[in-house]
Order: sequence, then C-alpha cells, then structure tokens
Amino acid sequence: MKKHLLSAFLILSTTAFAQNFQIKSGWQLKGTENTYPITKFNQNCIDIIWKYDSASKQWQGYSPNEQTSQTLKNYQIPAITELNPNDGFWIKANEECNFSVTNLPITNIKDYLLDASKVYIKDNNVYLSNIKIISSDTDINDSVDMVYTINPNNLNLEPVTDKIKIYKDLGIFNEEGDIPLFVKDVPHDIYMTDSDDDSNVSMDVLYNITVEKDKTKFYFDLVAGQVISFLIQEPSDDYIFKIYSPEGEEIYKFEGAASYGVISDAIAIKEPGKYTVTVTPATENTMSLKMMFLNANRRDLTNVVNGDHIYVSFENNIRDYAKYKVFLNSSDKLSLSKPSDSNIELVLLDENGKMIADVTGLPLIYTAEKTGNYYIFIFNSKGWGSYYSGDVEIESSTQTYKLLKTVNKTTSNASVLNITPAK
Repeated sequence: MKKHLLSAFLILSTTAFAQNFQIKSGWQLKGTENTYPITKFNQNCIDIIWKYDSASKQWQGYSPNEQTSQTLKNYQIPAITELNPNDGFWIKANEECNFSVTNLPITNIKDYLLDASKVYIKDNNVYLSNIKIISSDTDINDSVDMVYTINPNNLNLEPVTDKIKIYKDLGIFNEEGDIPLFVKDVPHDIYMTDSDDDSNVSMDVLYNITVEKDKTKFYFDLVAGQVISFLIQEPSDDYIFKIYSPEGEEIYKFEGAASYGVISDAIAIKEPGKYTVTVTPATENTMSLKMMFLNANRRDLTNVVNGDHIYVSFENNIRDYAKYKVFLNSSDKLSLSKPSDSNIELVLLDENGKMIADVTGLPLIYTAEKTGNYYIFIFNSKGWGSYYSGDVEIESSTQTYKLLKTVNKTTSNASVLNITPAK
C-alpha cells in the first residue's frame, strides 16, 4: 500500500509541474505556464530563442548552440536567464521535436526505490522522506525528501517545489524506526560551542548549564550521517527545545516540564553544516539544567561471518547503536541469539536500506530472498544502556557453520574543555 501511494506521489511530481512542447521546424511563438531556467531548453533541435523584455525594452537571446551563443555575445545581445509565466518567446528550430520541461530540481527520472521511504502527515502536509531516485540529478546513494500540499482550488495533492530536498551521498539509510540508521561511517565525536563561541565541549558528558531567554544558543558542526540526541535533567523551568538546520530551518522541537528528565528523539543529520540549538525558558528570564549530547552513529561498520560472537555495550540514556555487515547467499538462514535484555532491538536491512527484520527482546531469524550484503543494527530501544551478547549463525542448504570469535566494541567518554561536568 505504501509503495503504491508513494508511486502515485512521484508520478504527480513529474507530471503536474511539467509542460510539454511540440516544436516544428522553423520559427514559432510559444509561451510558458511556469517559471523555468532557460537551460531547461537545451535541446539539439533548437537553434535560437528570442524574448522581448518589457522592463529594459530590449530583445534578449539564447542559444544552446555554442557557435550561435558566441555570436549573440559578440553582438552584445542581453542573455535570457529564465522564462516566466505568460512570457511570449520566439523559437527557431532546425527540425521537429517534442520535449517537456519542469521546474522541479529532479529531471529525467529513470527509476526509483521506495523500500526505505517514510510517509507522514504534519501541518496538513504530506511528507515523504528518503526516496531513492535514479535521475539526471540523483543516484542510489542520494536521499530525496518531498512535501505535498492540497491545492484548495481542485483538491489535488501537489508538490511544494521549494521544499524538495536532495541529500547527497547518504548511502544506505533507514529512518522508519525510532532511531535513524546509517550504514556509512562518520566521525564519532561531536562538539558544541556556546553563544560566545569561546568554549568547545564534548559529547557523552553531563554539563551544568545556565541559559538566558532569547540569548543563549549552542552550535554544532555536524556531518551527514551523524545521529544527534540530547539528555536533559533537572530543568528549573518549563522550556522549549529547538534545533535549526544550517539554513535556519526548524527541524526539531519539543516542550519540556520543570524538574523532569527527557531523552530527545534521535535526529538524522542529512546535510553537513553548522546546526543551532536553543533552550528557551517558558516563564523565567534564566534557567538552569543539566544537558548531555551524543552521536548515535558512533561505531564503525564491522564485518561478521558465520559463527562470529558479538558483544557490545551501550551507554546509559543514549540512543547509540552498533552495526555489522554480513553476506548471505539466497536461501541462507541467518540467526542471531536472543538478547538477555528485553529492550535490546535487532534490525536487519537489505542493500537498498529496506527494513526486512525487526525484533525486540527476541532472536532474529531471517532467510535470505536474494544473494547480497545485509546490515545488522543492534541497540537498546529505550536508550537505557545494557549490552548484547550473542552468536551469528548462518545455515546454508549444505551445512551449518558455527565458529566462535568475539567482536568487542567499547566506547569511551570524550574529554571536556572549559566546562565542569555535572555531578
């Protein structure tokens, strides 16, 4: 059902905002329904385009042909940069041709994958995240987010073109669950500076902090693939917590109550840059709290084979995970031992990022439908630390392998500069 729904949205995206042009050989007068960059008309059949600009009272020209384009420059003809709705323009073509143009940032879609996509409703809009689109502008390693709104005139769902986001080189990624899961390895540590930009503090340490209303801000230089979350304890006032993207867009918000501790959601960082965090007191001008921040994608991808033993421990109050790659032949049966802690979650992704198994407090058992690489993620679903200890067993049609080999993963607290950890 989800795939059919998302497919319909993608079809709408590539057709509702596209305009078809049927061009004959020779001169013809045309017009546009939307605003298009002139480069959308880079077609072999087009010799030259002319448009009269009423503001400058001059004719402007454009040609996709390099020689003709140079001639326009030699005669100092102003260049057309875009064609606007209701603009009339003359096209001279060297042969008949048909083509379509769109104002969407994704063109010439060849294929798409929806296996790891997520759809949700917010503020009366439909949000689609983590679409894999093969096009002239994107490939399998990129992730595309789209937003749709209802046109009140015809009740059609239409894409909000300025909210289409293309995130480059995220790789295999899934955000269907409570914790965004990245296969790619990233720098483990993240650091925070305050409003004065004069202190650099590390993750995994609980700090005593005082914030001033509408003044105190915290900054994080993050890279795509990191997963950031926060622990807040003993706030002296009700408060509003917000995270802003490098472009200044609010990407996360929650309201907290005085005296109550909170572990925030895990937020996927899809683009690199400087992120801003604000904690605003609800009633007082200043408030005190204890705060810790972390990166859940803090361990490198580890290969495991038939019979390996996995042991991994997790941090308290932190949504961190461990990740492993395993190769399976078609019809191989993968088994991971039952965790001793009922909150330990085991997730299996395929090579497209599709979540094909997800169990909590139970053994993971999966029979491969195709040959390829698969990715195991292990974490505490509650963020309460604990550990996982279990064996990897793969049964093939010919024999069962069971070797014992330990994969130990540990983490250490980062050091602190200029700020005293809370006790």
